[in-house]
Amino acid sequence: MFPEVRNQNQRIIYDIVFNHFKRYKVEISSAIKTTFPFLEILRDRELISNDFFENCQEAVRNLVPVQKVMYSVLSEMEKVFNIEFLDALFSEVNMNEYPDLHTVHRNFE
Repeated sequence: MFPEVRNQNQRIIYDIVFNHFKRYKVEISSAIKTTFPFLEILRDRELISNDFFENCQEAVRNLVPVQKVMYSVLSEMEKVFNIEFLDALFSEVNMNEYPDLHTVHRNFE
């Protein structure tokens, strides 16, 4: 396959996955009931900064509902969306901690 065709196919797949992610942000944020381990995984994989991590933790300490904080995190991740984020989101640890993610994950398959 020629490189431009492969790149075009990759772009189409990326667009489909990205649009799917945008469509399911509410479901994803609703599935994440606690900040740990989700935020720590994002920070450890350098997908979010320490400052952003601390801001999210502070919001939760100030009684902002976790799901709203998670929606904000997902909105930020949307700006720099990549496959590494999806790998982190659907990691084994997160899938075990947040069983409701299984339904969303099946929609990505």
